[in-house]
Amino acid sequence: MIRETTFDDIEQVIALYNQAIEYFKENNINQWQNNYPNRQSLINDINNKVSFVLEQDNRITGSMACISKGDVDYNTIYEGAWLNDESYLTIHRIVVNNSVKNKGVAQQMMQEAYKYARNLNIYNIRIDTHQDNQAMLRFLKKEQFVFCGIVYINGISKRLAFQKKINNSQFNP
Repeated sequence: MIRETTFDDIEQVIALYNQAIEYFKENNINQWQNNYPNRQSLINDINNKVSFVLEQDNRITGSMACISKGDVDYNTIYEGAWLNDESYLTIHRIVVNNSVKNKGVAQQMMQEAYKYARNLNIYNIRIDTHQDNQAMLRFLKKEQFVFCGIVYINGISKRLAFQKKINNSQFNP
């Protein structure tokens, strides 16, 4: 079941962030290595009602932020272009518990993001990742996201930017 993150979930979500941070560090991926995401960013997401968790067997197995008001870091894209200028849902900080990786958890969360977007009458999803994050790049390809160009998070962190146009046929009834 996917639901909004609550303050009671903070420790479990932070544990997921820490797993991902350690994975990136071990694999020399310069993503999430500067005390981000952290407790305060998660609290901000909860307060803004953009943080969601996937709960299975009373345990949080995944987390993501789904932001519907646009992303200032996506206003300028280099070496490419967005697929369109229509409204979009931004997905950030998607993370899956190591114990359930490669078991469809990320796909399940993405399906929920598509439904969430549709409920808001949004038919575009945008997401970015570090160029060395091969697991996420494979996932985005599998989910049929289109590479659109380069964005800079906070004006400094280079990220590969992707977009997917969604339609009603991509939703499970």
